[in-house]
Amino acid sequence: MNILHVIPSISKKSGGPATSVLFAAELLSSNHEVEICSTKEDLTDAEIDTFYQEKRFKVHLFDYKSRHSTKYSVELFRFLISKLNVVHSVHIHAGFSLISQISALLCILFKQKFVYRPLGTLSPYSLTVGNQKMKKWMLPLEKFILKQANSVQATSEQEKKDLIALVDVEHIEIIPPIGIADTSSTEKTGNRKPVQLGFLSRIHTKKNLEFLFQIVSKLKNEEWYLRIGGEGDSDYIESLNKLAHELGISERIEFVGFIKDEMKPAFFASVDWFVLPSLHENFGISMVEALSHSVPCIVSNSVDAAQFVVQDNQPGSEFVFRLPLTESDWILTLQLIVKDSDEAYQKRTIEARNQARKKFSKESVLKKLEQLYLA
Repeated sequence: MNILHVIPSISKKSGGPATSVLFAAELLSSNHEVEICSTKEDLTDAEIDTFYQEKRFKVHLFDYKSRHSTKYSVELFRFLISKLNVVHSVHIHAGFSLISQISALLCILFKQKFVYRPLGTLSPYSLTVGNQKMKKWMLPLEKFILKQANSVQATSEQEKKDLIALVDVEHIEIIPPIGIADTSSTEKTGNRKPVQLGFLSRIHTKKNLEFLFQIVSKLKNEEWYLRIGGEGDSDYIESLNKLAHELGISERIEFVGFIKDEMKPAFFASVDWFVLPSLHENFGISMVEALSHSVPCIVSNSVDAAQFVVQDNQPGSEFVFRLPLTESDWILTLQLIVKDSDEAYQKRTIEARNQARKKFSKESVLKKLEQLYLA
């Protein structure tokens, strides 16, 4: 099969969406011809050159006008038209984007099979933030596209429920946006003191770091250290630094900046627990990455990736805590894990790694994607 992915931005600054598309392209390229069609938004010249030199799959990047949801590219649309009825299927990523919507309409017009992946943009949370007037105006078009798509990809059971609540769509498949290779991993040796907490994601208000800072500031009798990986708006990061100073915890928090893929093993080796208190997370790729590196997790109940594994928690040796965003639950859980014996902590880490491989194997994700395109 020849699969063409369309996504408004492939920059890693956009977080999980770009990561998942690159992962899917790499995964599919072992058996199929794969191409990615996107814009040059937020890409440096060096990054563009790297994409053009990619050997496993083709990347086509185009100039654009406007920004974010209203961004469009005539050159991209012309290229897409040249590919329609040539490729087997077009996989369109991200709702509420002119790039995605016009691409979907072109597929409909030219009777080209396409898969639509809203990327969480149609969740109740997403519909109430950002430009609500624009979303209200565009929502009927999003519903139309969902009904016309050959298949719709959701990344969790919750996203599927959100989509069905909006429009009567039957052809929705739940496919995780990332898979884990079944390779060896360095095992954790014990529960360190102070306990090393790690956060790795795009630094954005919806990640709810203010809440986390408030929580850890109240751990008066516990030893902890928080390492924060990721990029974000400089003014927002400065406000977080100011809050940490006001709470008297700045010496226990380190912003380590963007973590490249090749540096992630070292980052996860340096932390004992991964924390992600997001207000909304369509999936939560970084949680799966943490589990694959034997790092147990504490996440909010808005991190949908946890739905895949939390039911496998064994009482007393939980490897994922999925909590409501209440201070008492987070404080009690952090107080609990700090007291872990080395043996108890090692059980959590082993189960974290095993369950990541069981639920998110590359082989299972590849099989589901292939079935999606054949539907």
